[in-house]
Amino acid sequence: MPLRAAFFRERVTFFHGRPFIWLAWRGDGVQAVRVMLDIRVIRENPEEVKARLKPRSGDAWKLVDDVLACDEARRNAETEKQALQSERNATSKQIGMLKKKGEDTSSIEARVREIGDRIRELDRVAEENAAQLTSLLMNIPNLPHLECPVGADETANPEIKLWGEKPAIENPKDHVELAANLGMISFEDGARITGSGFVVYRGAGARLERALINFLLNTQTVENGYQEVGVPFVVKRECMEGTGQLPKFEEDMYGTEDQQMFLIPTAEVPVTNLYRDTILQESDLPIKMAAYTPCFRREAGIQKGPFQPCAHSGVHPVSGARKLDAPFVINEAQPLAKIHMMLGSKVKLVGLAKVAQRFVILLSAGF
Repeated sequence: MPLRAAFFRERVTFFHGRPFIWLAWRGDGVQAVRVMLDIRVIRENPEEVKARLKPRSGDAWKLVDDVLACDEARRNAETEKQALQSERNATSKQIGMLKKKGEDTSSIEARVREIGDRIRELDRVAEENAAQLTSLLMNIPNLPHLECPVGADETANPEIKLWGEKPAIENPKDHVELAANLGMISFEDGARITGSGFVVYRGAGARLERALINFLLNTQTVENGYQEVGVPFVVKRECMEGTGQLPKFEEDMYGTEDQQMFLIPTAEVPVTNLYRDTILQESDLPIKMAAYTPCFRREAGIQKGPFQPCAHSGVHPVSGARKLDAPFVINEAQPLAKIHMMLGSKVKLVGLAKVAQRFVILLSAGF
């Protein structure tokens, strides 16, 4: 059965807050690429959409009524336009018949001109409302999974699993401080040649990064069945929109002057877009890919001043951090089962490095 790829911006609650992007499909194979919540879902179930969006952070649920108003105005304009076009066609035929009889058609021709003027006005109204509708929908996220627990912030995230034994270390230092003290990384060098938020790896630090990347790629491709892909580090605007980076995070991105091309903030963007506007066979799924790229984005810590390492992202926040991503293209009928399978491979992968792991469920307000 042919399937048309459609992007979703759902966040998986137990995937350490990172967005997990999958492709959805309909059996008729006609679904277009989606970068927003389907207007039909909002149109048919507005109160349910509001109720499910309210537990999320932000006020996206308040946009639902505006979406419905724009949608109604656009549809009303289109309906009136179609009726006027039918009237104009019929009237034009009538004018031809009357002229053959030598009768005066000036009043009817005036009506045709009025219809033309009104159609142009309706086109303007429809286009304005369509543009506003798109803007609103682009700022409404997907609905949280029905099993996603509700909570105010990350401090209440329930712990669901521990793996490995956390070592007892007196006066521990984080990995960033250790690496800097050992001369493995230098933020001063990064700032000197590029600017705040960039880092230079030296000696053992550069070798360690290269070794880790090789280890991760080899494990994912040889043992876990992922296909390694090498992708461009610059993408079109529609690629950023299709994976949910824009418009929400546009201020955090590095774009060209006209904002039509962007340095990638994560490998997920180019890798997932490999299947944008693509017809897939159900037998092709799942599609597992792995890519190693730099990640260019202005992290919050950089804006606020001194470097603050983020516990779950290596040496983030840095503007050119390098990491490996492994997007999954799956049938939406079994997303949780596939995600649990992916999670299992990640547990094993990190476990090979003998690093203790803690897993929590990200609450609704945490994304």
